[in-house]
Amino acid sequence: MTQQRALRETEAAAYIGYSKFYLRECRMGRLGPGPKYIKINRKVLYLREDLDEWLDSFTKINVKTHHTNEIIMSKARAARTNLTGEEGYTLA
Repeated sequence: MTQQRALRETEAAAYIGYSKFYLRECRMGRLGPGPKYIKINRKVLYLREDLDEWLDSFTKINVKTHHTNEIIMSKARAARTNLTGEEGYTLA
């Protein structure tokens, strides 16, 4: 069975893990930017892809871990270069 592309307010709220009242407050501009929505007459609908995009906008990266990984990779590249004179090759 295929999933619905457009969700009603209650379904959209359950999909993102918030209440329908949260979505209403977002639409009124009281809680900051919420997900995009469609209004047809009095019916409010949310597209799954818009809900996913909105959720993805909150994705964070652990800067400390990311920075540490960059340092480790940089040191590994330098070590390979120092051993061989050419990056990416090891002595046989």
